[in-house]
Amino acid sequence: MKALLVTLVLCASPAIAADPDWPCQSPKRPALSIGQMWVDPAPDATSAEAARRPDVAALATRLASRKLPVEELTAELDAFAASADNTTLTGLFEASFDQLEGRRRLVVAKIDEFTTAQRAMQDRIGGLRDEMARLEATQPPDYDAIDLAEERLDLNTRMFRERQDQIRYVCDVPNLIEQRAFAISREIQSRLK
Repeated sequence: MKALLVTLVLCASPAIAADPDWPCQSPKRPALSIGQMWVDPAPDATSAEAARRPDVAALATRLASRKLPVEELTAELDAFAASADNTTLTGLFEASFDQLEGRRRLVVAKIDEFTTAQRAMQDRIGGLRDEMARLEATQPPDYDAIDLAEERLDLNTRMFRERQDQIRYVCDVPNLIEQRAFAISREIQSRLK
């Protein structure tokens, strides 16, 4: 049944156009939908109001914190769920989801900024290569200028490669946030009455 539901959600989702500038292996999803993770009861105005309660917001912040594994929060979640109705539990997920989705959107935006900066650096490297070729072609060659241009080219190329290596780790962050949201959803839904 669960597999069928996931298949239906995926098939009903609009196709995501591949972003040619997206540096990550996983497809770019600018935003997540709460409906991808939460089935019933459907979030509504009452659960949104519950999400703003201080006790709900505080627990949502703890759940959304990636510093603590969700499994370590089960006792706290059990104690909260013992006195909470389904609307409040739905509000708890809404509050957690909103925090996680806000962080995820920020990471996706920063990855986009990174890609733009890398493209600019790539263009700068191309310009430095052209400058090197021009300097090497002049007669008589200006070896001091060639050495300086070569140093700048090497520095920019090294920086470009180091940043390219780092993006692999940054690309994991949106997926880790999604996984946490799904885990929180599972934990809270297992406590619905």
